[in-house]
Amino acid sequence: MNEGQGAREKGGQYHEENDDFFVLHKVGPGEKTEKKALETWLKTTNIKLTQVNAQRKYGGPPEGWDGPTPGAHCEVFISQIPRDTYEDLLIPLFSSVGPLWEFRLMMNFSGQNRGFAYAKYSSSGVAANAVRLLHGHELAPGIRLSVCHSTEKRHLCIEGLPVTIRQGHLLQVQWH
Repeated sequence: MNEGQGAREKGGQYHEENDDFFVLHKVGPGEKTEKKALETWLKTTNIKLTQVNAQRKYGGPPEGWDGPTPGAHCEVFISQIPRDTYEDLLIPLFSSVGPLWEFRLMMNFSGQNRGFAYAKYSSSGVAANAVRLLHGHELAPGIRLSVCHSTEKRHLCIEGLPVTIRQGHLLQVQWH
């Protein structure tokens, strides 16, 4: 990125004024190179990423999608991601198993990833293949990904209710 695009380096930090998901990034060995590789990949592939609530998202329905939104058991949890690894490596890797519905990389406020992500596929079968094929995948010598089925949390906890309240009453209140 050149100076005309709002990038500057000061005191070990890399700040870009025109980029929502690279707001403040500490520059360490190789990190500037990794960031540059991601920027180049985004430009050449025309892929769009959005950042929402400390997670960078890719996807939604894949191009040409005409089925329903993927249900339970279609998402995998990815951990042991090196902090200097980004979507330019991860999205092609996880797309190699099957079309991605969505990919979410968890980020911290400094612009580094938090070491984990979620990949959602079109079906539970493709997600199972992702676990089978990519769990233990070696990104670099001695660095292996952990990939398992995501456990989607769908529990609602309500505290402070009277002991006498009945489930039927709660269900009535919920729908009104």
